[in-house]
Amino acid sequence: MRTSSVLISAIHLVFLMFIAALGSFFIVLYLKPDFVHFFVDYINLNPQIFLKIGLITLASALLLFICLYQLHKTQYLKLNMKKNRSDVNTEIIKSYLEKYFENIFPEKKNNLEVTVLSKEKLEIIASVDSLENQKQFLLDIEDKIGKLLIDHLNYDKEFIFTLKEKK
Repeated sequence: MRTSSVLISAIHLVFLMFIAALGSFFIVLYLKPDFVHFFVDYINLNPQIFLKIGLITLASALLLFICLYQLHKTQYLKLNMKKNRSDVNTEIIKSYLEKYFENIFPEKKNNLEVTVLSKEKLEIIASVDSLENQKQFLLDIEDKIGKLLIDHLNYDKEFIFTLKEKK
């Protein structure tokens, strides 16, 4: 899993906990009438609390918007093609790899994630149902995927390939 995905998931978890705490707070206000009076008196004495709550809410909304944008941002790989330079959407690379994995594991659903790291380096993460009886496949995977990338995209740089078994 990409570091940015983990960070974004953590931020969403914190926001979810904040919303749960806010809901719990209002339930306590309903169940404890004395607390309602204390809360109203506190707000009357400190009206600047609304400014703080508003700023925190806006900052949280902005942070969630940025995180959502990062989750759905399209990535492109820049390739040098003899005389021209091309951009290739990672979804195209993913589709080539999915077809390749369908040939190897035709009866199984395989999940792939393709990302572009710094300096135009590809990272490919494949989740397969089973790795049993695939010793030869595991030995040849680097060569076969490298050849696939060279043949279809003229990508001859180093790439990171991670193969993990689903549990």
